[in-house]
Amino acid sequence: MAIKFLHNISLENLELKNAKLDVVSSDPTYVGADYEGRVIYNSSDNAIKFHNGSSSNGSQWVTLDGSGDISSVTVNAGTGLEVEAGSASATSGAFSVTLGLTDIANVSGTHGSATAIPSITIDGQGRITGVTTNSVASYSGWSIEDGNGNNQAIASGNTLTVGQSDEIEATVSATDTLTIGHADVTRTNTTSSASPAYGATFTAIDSITSNARGHITGVNTKTVTVPASDNTTYDLRVEAAGSNSASLKLDASSGDDDSVTFTGDDDAIEITEVTTEGSEEIIFNLKNTIGGARTFSGNITISGDLTVNGSTTTIDTTNLTIEDNIIVLNKNQTGSPSNTLLSGIEIERGGSTNVLLNFKEDGDRWQFTNNGSTYYNIPITGEYNPTIGTDTDITTSGATVIDDITLTDGVITAATTRTLTLADLGGADNYIGWNLKLDGSNTTGGASVASTEAVEFLSTTTEHGGVTITNPSANQLEFNVVQGTTTKRGALELATNTEATTGTDTARAVTPAGVKAHVDSALAATGFAVDLDAGESAVTKSGNTYTVDHQLNSFDVLVQVVDISAGTPTYDTVHVDITRTDVDTVKVAFASSVTDDDYRVLIHKVM
Repeated sequence: MAIKFLHNISLENLELKNAKLDVVSSDPTYVGADYEGRVIYNSSDNAIKFHNGSSSNGSQWVTLDGSGDISSVTVNAGTGLEVEAGSASATSGAFSVTLGLTDIANVSGTHGSATAIPSITIDGQGRITGVTTNSVASYSGWSIEDGNGNNQAIASGNTLTVGQSDEIEATVSATDTLTIGHADVTRTNTTSSASPAYGATFTAIDSITSNARGHITGVNTKTVTVPASDNTTYDLRVEAAGSNSASLKLDASSGDDDSVTFTGDDDAIEITEVTTEGSEEIIFNLKNTIGGARTFSGNITISGDLTVNGSTTTIDTTNLTIEDNIIVLNKNQTGSPSNTLLSGIEIERGGSTNVLLNFKEDGDRWQFTNNGSTYYNIPITGEYNPTIGTDTDITTSGATVIDDITLTDGVITAATTRTLTLADLGGADNYIGWNLKLDGSNTTGGASVASTEAVEFLSTTTEHGGVTITNPSANQLEFNVVQGTTTKRGALELATNTEATTGTDTARAVTPAGVKAHVDSALAATGFAVDLDAGESAVTKSGNTYTVDHQLNSFDVLVQVVDISAGTPTYDTVHVDITRTDVDTVKVAFASSVTDDDYRVLIHKVM
């Protein structure tokens, strides 16, 4: 039985070797366009024949024996081509056709010169269809004009030379570049000094003018005259003046005499003068009483005592240093203070409540507050006992221990004691140790735990398994069997069927039920079969192509199509075009139309 290929076969340019055409003893009666192109070998005629798609029986098979059935050949020349005369005159046997280019007038020859430029016309087939020339005026020369309107003619063949001055230079480089720039200028900077006398003159630069390019365009100078000398020698003497003022008399050696008067500040500065001949002087003193507001920006040192009179004294400094050992508050207090009087220190805390340390006259005691409302007393003599009880061990006669404590304002104000004996501990006369047993038996060797010893519980977590010991809360021990692994014996938890199917857990043991669930799941996840029918939920159809949604999540799938045609299901494998579009979808394409439910696709995932 022949293998059915229901799609085109591509050999990708490979040879078809040792192949044999469909051998028939007589031409089949296939007619119509569905058979067009089919090839057979007629053993009776010893001829290869192809089907021409004819619907007429008897004329559909064309023999390929080399004789052919061509009755005529028509040769049509395209644009720009022509069939040469006599080249297609043969009516039988082998003949050839010669094609040539059609002639185009006025395009042959040489076009263009030193004074003429050719203009070329090209058609859509890329042929030159016309050539004309355009004359070019001869070059005779040109002219150059400077910024002042002066013209200079440059004759043909002449060279234009760019001149340069002391300030401007021109340089021609090998890269066809003319560079014009400022030349370097050798200069010597000098400095001068002048000491003109009174009434003398000197010249100085008054202003400098420059253009938009930074060039100095003008310098203006001016003559400066030094004022004439008017110095006069004065003889100073003190003259009598009014209250809180003094006067100097300036006796000029020439010209008019002048007077200088010094006036003091009535609130701060006092000025007096001595006018006795030979001892004249002006005296500046601070007044004993300085009135008005004053601000001193520098440091002030007062050698004597400082007395400040007023209702408020403000010290606005970062650090305040006081050498005195004692700060006196309420210095003006006389007689017996009132019981309502509070004296102390208050600390300003900005947005938070101020805190205070006060001495309360009512009760004669210190107190403090941390919130501005609740006050606590500072203990005084008699309100505390520095020693409560004695530091002794419990013996046969017992030991003194604290029994009760009284607190007042957070301070221990009283305490009582009692005697604690061994009888209070359970009747034992003395504690010497205890015996450790496991499951009712003594430890190896009957070891006991002495009063100075401790019991240590050891975990066993070697590769052979064992237990772990934790202390989850006070006075509690928790013993756990260690988790078994592939290299260590220990406790194991049984995996659920879901965990066995997932196959990622390395800490649980699998049961037979879990193994079966995993195998069943694996088998269900690797196979898929469905009839090629657009009515199936996993199948869609477009033209002659079926799209199958298998949901196996892999490109590694084997796809096979079998024949299940109604009435004659053979389950023979047929060959179609298979495309794996993604990990969950394949496309099954037939070269021609097929009937739904005639074929089934089998898909297997390779694990």
